[in-house]
This record gives sequence, C-alpha cells and structure tokens, in this order.
Amino acid sequence: MRPHDASHFSACAAKEARRAREARLRGADQATIAQHNERAVRFQAMALRLQRRHATSLN
Repeated sequence: MRPHDASHFSACAAKEARRAREARLRGADQATIAQHNERAVRFQAMALRLQRRHATSLN
C-alpha cells in the first residue's frame, strides 16, 4: 500500500472512525470525537478522489 493509494486513505478513514467510536465509548469530550470523525471524512474524501482520478485515467 503506497501513501498515495486510495486503499491507504480508506484504511486511515476506517482507523479514525474506529477511534471516534472508541472515544465515544470511553466518554471522551465531544471535541475529541468530532476531530476523529472529521479526519475520517477527510481521509475517505481523499480515497474517493483518488479512485475517481484512477477510473477516469483508464477511459
């Protein structure tokens, strides 16, 4: 998995989403939970952007 691979960013998104769930379960403050959720969304957006770029370059 390369750092500029869509799968890399998808894995990072999943990790941040898991961290957000874990933070919520342990009663962390809302800012911490929101930070993990925001990072998950940003990583997922990057993964989707790379997937689209790859798909359009194949056509």
